[in-house]
Order: sequence, then structure tokens, then C-alpha cells
Amino acid sequence: MKTQVLDDAHAVFLPAIDEQSLPAHIAGHLGAGGTSLLVGESRDEYVARGMSSGRRSRETAGWFQQLTSTVRSAAGGRALIAVDQEVGGIQRMHGLVSPLPPTEVFVEIEEEDIEAVGSTLADECSSLGVNVILAPVVDIVTGSNPWLAGRTISSDPQVMSRTMSAFIHGVQRSGKVAATAKHFPGHPNIPLDPAIHHDARVEADQSEIDPTIGVFKEVVGAGVKVVMTGPALVPAMDPEYAASTSTTTVDYLRNEVGFDGVILSDDLDSPGILRGGSISDAAIRSLNAGVDWLLVAGTAQLPNLVSAVVHAADGGGLNPQRLHEAAEAVRHLTMSLE
Repeated sequence: MKTQVLDDAHAVFLPAIDEQSLPAHIAGHLGAGGTSLLVGESRDEYVARGMSSGRRSRETAGWFQQLTSTVRSAAGGRALIAVDQEVGGIQRMHGLVSPLPPTEVFVEIEEEDIEAVGSTLADECSSLGVNVILAPVVDIVTGSNPWLAGRTISSDPQVMSRTMSAFIHGVQRSGKVAATAKHFPGHPNIPLDPAIHHDARVEADQSEIDPTIGVFKEVVGAGVKVVMTGPALVPAMDPEYAASTSTTTVDYLRNEVGFDGVILSDDLDSPGILRGGSISDAAIRSLNAGVDWLLVAGTAQLPNLVSAVVHAADGGGLNPQRLHEAAEAVRHLTMSLE
């Protein structure tokens, strides 16, 4: 295997763990060129939109600092360490940081106060070793959406643009933490949860998706460093591939929305992305589509996924230059936050 291709294949994955310690295979991945880790939650916690009492009692600031320090040591001193910390949704950091305001308060306060909330969150996360916040959710939901239930703050695009742009400014104010706007291109009406159903699809035409795209244009203008693509088929944009594996969708984000930062896939293990296929195929399609950073479960399958990407780059299924561009985008983000 060519050293550069192998390094690049490690660099583009964002593995997620919910364990109390760093698994040996993740440490090995980081030591071989991996750049990042999502300190995640269990499936039950994800569904409940909250951390379990057991996790709350076990996790302390000291524990979190030790974990993030271990991750950086394994990665050679620098790493992107991400958490979900959503206004109104999943808040992985529970009592370890100041609580975010309730949705009904968040939509009413002034931009400068929202920026202060984001800045405080970033400072507190940074002190614990976290430098990527997988928030805010900017989808405009107007119909059925069990997947985003409780995770959006408004169906008004103007309210969403105002509040989330201010939040992003605050989170990124210090230059030490990146915010992540999600989930492009939008999910106004999706009756089936893509985290559960392989045939989940957005039931909306382009005019119904456009309000969310408008919000994305605003937050991109606000300087958001990362955009996450969605985990479901959006037929109005691409009738064949889910957003995180869709060239058409990623091209639109780059060329029409004007985003030049890091594009992160949603969880490639999601049935809504896989649609009956393999995770390795999804990873290669995602990279070919123009996605830079691949979110996956940090299971023992990770070395196999890295190998699949390497073999695709060596065998013509993935342009090695595209892989290198993706890896360099992730590395550049890493360097810019340290």
C-alpha cells in the first residue's frame, strides 16, 4: 500500500465511540494517521435525547480531559474531538458544561446574547479538550419528522437564520472550536426515521427544501467551518443516492450555496444512507461525491473500512487525488483549531 494513500484513508474517518475508555483499535487507527474522534452516546441515549443517569454519574470533567488527552497523544499531539451539543436536542456534555437555553428562550433572546451562549459553550468544551461541536441543526421542519423531533428550534427561516448564525459566531469566536451546520439539504417532511429505516425519504419538492437551503446560505455566510450532509434520500435533489453519498447534492452545496469548508457525512451506518448496501461502498461513494470527512461507528470494522478505501484508491474506484483533497481538508481544520 502506498504510504500517502494509507495515511489519507485513515485521516478521512470520524469514528464514534460511547465507551468509557479509548478502544485499542481506535488508538491504533489514530496512531496510523487517524485525525479525529466523536465522543458519542449510546443508541438508547440518542433515542431518549439525553444522557443516562449512569453516564452522568460516571463522567467528570477530569475523566473527559483524560480521554481527550489520550486521544491527542494517540494521534501524535493533534486531533479533532467532536460532540453533539444541540439547542433543544442531544446534549452530550450534560452537566459538564453550562446548559443551553430552552428553545422557547433561545428564539427570543438578542443576537449578542446568543453569541455569548455559543462562546461560553465553546470555551467550556475547549477546556475539556473538545474542538468540534456537531451543531446547530438548521433544518426547517414543516411536516412529519420523527428523526428530528425536539431537535429544531423553529420552522421560521428568518428566526433560524438569525439565531443559528449568531450561535455559530459565538462558538467560533475564539478560533479554537468549529461549529457544524446540519443536515444539508434539509428534511422538511420525512415520515420514516433514516436512523432506523432504509427506505426513508424526504417527501418534499424543491420549493419545500429551499427554505432550509436559504438558512444554509446564511450560516455559510456566517463562516461555519463544517457542514453535515443528511442521512436520507432527497428525491428533489437526487432520486438515487442519499444526500451523504450524492454528487449532485454535494456539488450544490459547493457551487450554489458557496461552502468551501469541510463537508462531513452523517452516520454512514444509517440505514437511510446504506439503503441495503455496505458501509464500505457508502464510504467510497461519499468520498467520490465530494464529502471530506466520514462519520462511522467506531467498531472493530474500522480497519476494514480503511482498507476498502485504500483498495478503491489503488484499483480505480476512487481517485487518489480526491482522497488526498478530503484528507487535507480534515488536516487543515485540525491545524486551524489548535
